[in-house]
Amino acid sequence: MTEADLKMMEDRRDRLAGKLPEPVRPILPARFTILGDAAPVNNAKAPIVRRGKIRIVKTERGRVWADLAESQVRQQWGNMQPVTAETFFLVDVYRPRNSGDVDGYAKGILDAFQAGGVIQNDSSIRRLTITKHVDKHRPRVEVVIYESTLKPL
Repeated sequence: MTEADLKMMEDRRDRLAGKLPEPVRPILPARFTILGDAAPVNNAKAPIVRRGKIRIVKTERGRVWADLAESQVRQQWGNMQPVTAETFFLVDVYRPRNSGDVDGYAKGILDAFQAGGVIQNDSSIRRLTITKHVDKHRPRVEVVIYESTLKPL
């Protein structure tokens, strides 16, 4: 039995005991705002050598942003079940300066939504649009999730 299975069983027990509210079906479209300067994944990882092998680990900045994003997404999603349908993500990244590539942000943002319980698996995302903006005073990531209108695969 894995830790995830054990956690799921404990949550179910707590819901049945009235300690946790029952999860609610997801409602789309859904809007999210993640406050803070997003860390692009390709710049938020560093190579280290351990026992003669090279490993890539997140830098401190990458870990801090990933934890911040996951907690904000989880709080905004509330008690809803993860989305299992195919989706369309519309992402606006607001940075304090014009730096970083838009593709570097995608993985970190989608990982935060998967870890935050919004989507069950990021393989269900059919379309992703990312736009980069400059906002020196309020860096953030704004995301709108729609159900995909494309013909199912």
